[in-house]
Amino acid sequence: MLLIAAWASTSLGATSPFKVSLPKGFTAAAPATNGPARVFAYSRPSVAPNVKTLFQVTVIAIPPEGRGDSLESLLAGMLRGVERRRTEFKKSDPVKTRLGSLEAAAVDWEGKGEGHDMRGRMLCAVSDGTLFCVHFQDVAQGWEKSQSELNKALETFTVSK
Repeated sequence: MLLIAAWASTSLGATSPFKVSLPKGFTAAAPATNGPARVFAYSRPSVAPNVKTLFQVTVIAIPPEGRGDSLESLLAGMLRGVERRRTEFKKSDPVKTRLGSLEAAAVDWEGKGEGHDMRGRMLCAVSDGTLFCVHFQDVAQGWEKSQSELNKALETFTVSK
């Protein structure tokens, strides 16, 4: 397992907003910003050529007017970005789950992207007014193994104080 402490020694800040232990083979891309979102992406080669298994954490400070939104509502908003980039998109109903010790809402999805049948899971949790949205995906033929490994990684997720 690879322990990821995002933000450490990056230009985005000196304090890590979260820690998670990812399965062997994942490497980090440079952290990025997209408006108010800070995006931390990790990938490894998938079973399909020229495709990567993705594990991504998006961190957003929730503005005061959005702090009453349900986890399911926040999840639906974040999932729209995935849906826009897929054809034949289908999703499950949201379920309550855990992201480490945090209460979370999750959706499983499937659709076509990058020329492949893709599967993924997105979870959203809130800690101290900050949204942590975790998204992982792989091609359909690699999904069962990736999902099992990455669900275990979710248990190790902690918010840094």
